[in-house]
Amino acid sequence: MYRIVQEGLTNICKHAEATTVQLQIQTTLTELSLTLQDNGRGFCIDENQTGFGLQGMRERVLALAGQLEITSELSNGCKITAKFPRILLYSGFTSRRSRNCPAEFENATRNQTRLSSGCRS
Repeated sequence: MYRIVQEGLTNICKHAEATTVQLQIQTTLTELSLTLQDNGRGFCIDENQTGFGLQGMRERVLALAGQLEITSELSNGCKITAKFPRILLYSGFTSRRSRNCPAEFENATRNQTRLSSGCRS
């Protein structure tokens, strides 16, 4: 999770021209949620799929059997939300290939990254 936050903050510093950044971490009995949001330039997600930063975030989230949602709109900033099942955080699960991986999470790579863009065609 640290690396996801680090990459998000790096992207904001390099590209967003943001004046405000919010980091929020919430937990429930079943889930840990991490949200990073800025008020920067935003970007067209459909045109920004090849960067190593976003790809690395996706891989890290999938490694923890999580889900990643990225929403962005030109001139309205970006919001990245990563959600992780808490059972894995407590079991010492650190990758999809871990022997501690419960059977229901073995297919973590099937989780979809949700993308939402305010770009107009």
